[in-house]
Formats: sequence, C-alpha cells, structure tokens
Amino acid sequence: MVWQVQLRGQWQDMSEEDSVQMDAYQSSGRPQFQVQMQGQLYHVDLHGSPPWTQTNSKTGTSRRIRRFSPPSRRPAAAPLLAPAAPAARAPPTPSGSSGFRGGHLDLEGQASEGHGPGGGWLRGLFGQQGATTSRAGYRQALQEPPARGLAGGPCGLDWGQAGILVALVVLIVLLWDTVVVYPLKLLVVFLHETSHGIAAVLTGGSVDHIEVSSQEGGVCYTIGGNRFLTLSAGYLGSTLWGGLILVLASRTLYSRFTSMGLGVMTGLIGLVFVRPFLSFGQLFALAAGAALFASGHYLSDRFNDLLLRVIGLTSCMYAVLDIKSDVLERPEARSDAAMLAEVTGIPTVLWGLLWISVAAVAVGYFVTQASKPQAAGSL
Repeated sequence: MVWQVQLRGQWQDMSEEDSVQMDAYQSSGRPQFQVQMQGQLYHVDLHGSPPWTQTNSKTGTSRRIRRFSPPSRRPAAAPLLAPAAPAARAPPTPSGSSGFRGGHLDLEGQASEGHGPGGGWLRGLFGQQGATTSRAGYRQALQEPPARGLAGGPCGLDWGQAGILVALVVLIVLLWDTVVVYPLKLLVVFLHETSHGIAAVLTGGSVDHIEVSSQEGGVCYTIGGNRFLTLSAGYLGSTLWGGLILVLASRTLYSRFTSMGLGVMTGLIGLVFVRPFLSFGQLFALAAGAALFASGHYLSDRFNDLLLRVIGLTSCMYAVLDIKSDVLERPEARSDAAMLAEVTGIPTVLWGLLWISVAAVAVGYFVTQASKPQAAGSL
C-alpha cells in the first residue's frame, strides 16, 4: 500500500518516507493531524471515505490524497531523467519499488536514476530532459501555486508571512478603541499585572492580589521584592508575553497546546490571585482561560495559530500604544512610570520614552522572528 497525492489531475505516489509517516498517523486512529513533508507543514483530514485532503498550512493549498494498493508486479519502468553525460554513465536499472525511492533522487545535487511510479509527477515538475535539480527547486515546485512561494526572500524572511502580520497589526490599530479588541486588551492588562507579580516573586517578594477592572485598568498588590524591577516589569512584561506567544504560534507546530497552556495559566492565576472573589476581573480571567483551553482542545490548528498571533501582536502593541496614552500624553496619571519616577527621581516622561523605545525594538524583533520560514522538523 502506498499513499498518493493528486497533482494536476493525476494521482502520483508520495515518497516512501512520507508514506511511512502517513501510515503511522493513520494507524494511531487520529482523523486529523499535522505532518511535515518535504520541508512543509501539512494539515491532513481523514474524515469520511477516501479520497481525503491535505492542506499546506502556509499557503492554504489543498490536495486530494488516498491510500492505494498497486499491482503486485509492475512492468519495468524506463529511466525518467536522462543522465547528464550519457557516455560517462550507465543507464539506471529499473526498480519496482514505489514512490520517489524507486531509484534515487538526490535533492542536494543531481537527479539521477529517478524512475518508478512517481515518474509522471517528477517529469511534470522538472521536465523530460532535466538532469539537475536543487532541494529549493523541488520544494518550490511542490508548493502550488508557484506564485505564492514567497519564503526565503531577502533577510531570510517569508514575505507572505510578514505581510499577514503587518496586516494584522494595521487591523488591530484601526480597531483599538472598539469592542472587537476590548477583550484582547483586558487579557493583555491581565498579563501586564501578572508580570508585576512574577517580578516581585523572582526578586524575593510575594503577591497579595491582582485586580482587573472593566475600564481596562489593573493593579497588582505585592509585598517585598525589588520595587524598581517590579514596576518596570509591567509594560516590558506584556511585550515579552506578546513576543513569546507570537513566536510560538509562528515558529512551532504546537498552537493548540499553546492555547491550552495559556488558558490553564490564565484560569489558575485568576482563581488564586485575582480579587475580589467573583469580581469582574476574576470572572473575566476564568472565562478567558476556559475559552483559550476550549479553543486549543476543540478548534483547528489554523484557528489557534491565528488567534495566538492576534493575542501576541495585541500584547506587543499594548505596550507601545498604552505607554503613549498613559505616560507621554498624561504624565500626571498614576502610572507605573509615575511611581518609578518617585523611586528614582527620573521624570515620568523619560521613563515613558525609554519603555516605548525598548518595546518598539522588541516588537520589531519578535515580528521579524515570526516572519521567518518555519524550519523542517521544528518543534
């Protein structure tokens, strides 16, 4: 039995390695899963009767797939690719094995002895006379349509991915003061206050309780610890939270687990530390935690990937936009920067300028990291 994919209207065998992976996932009984094939991440759906579908997680291109039982004995196949120097190389020996491994396809250098049931596909990709191909060329041809293969551009960025992130940033900024972004801002306020508490605990203090209000305000009451680091941890912490969530969504295969983990953390902190009991802040934390966990458990990887990117970008943008609003435009407000000015004697505006500069650099770094192509075999 071999796995086949439909390309350009014709069924072609997958490689032996990819077929083995597909067999392993199918035997596990999971109807949906993600698998790395030829350096690309695919979402496979085996619900219902074959043929099934596999979707490229980056381009969104879907193809039909099936598990196929070939004849017990196939006729010897003619050589697919002519040798680069016929006089110097013997013609390949026909092979009866299935997939690309029926012979040898050297993706690092020359393609030679490429024959077997995958021949029609390879012939369509590389041409009748082509005797040389690169790994990049093979992968680019595998991704349909070719015009969407934007990975590996200048600076090693996936410009398609970068464009999506930039579009999300613009959308978040445009909707910043609307009800659409409101629950995301409340979640970021929660992460902001959590960062204060973590800094206090890491510097020898403790957390008394956290409050989050419906007016997008929050406060973390701490005992002991380093006051300078605890006050500094709010805006910078929300930036780090956002960057971590964004990179996990963009560079790993575990978006659903990240959503569930973030949900569990939010719910537990809300239950243990957010007060008053059954206040708006605690109910929001519990609801947000439950929603995130449910999203990771029940919804698709693609949905969770998008959700986490939006949360991550919102958290990063919060540090920049909120510092601008609370510190630079209203320096008299009782903000983290104002309290830090009391501790250090440095004016509130200077702390605001420093934080917004650090946050802007950090946002640029995290967006750049999230825009890099996902490496094969990445976690």
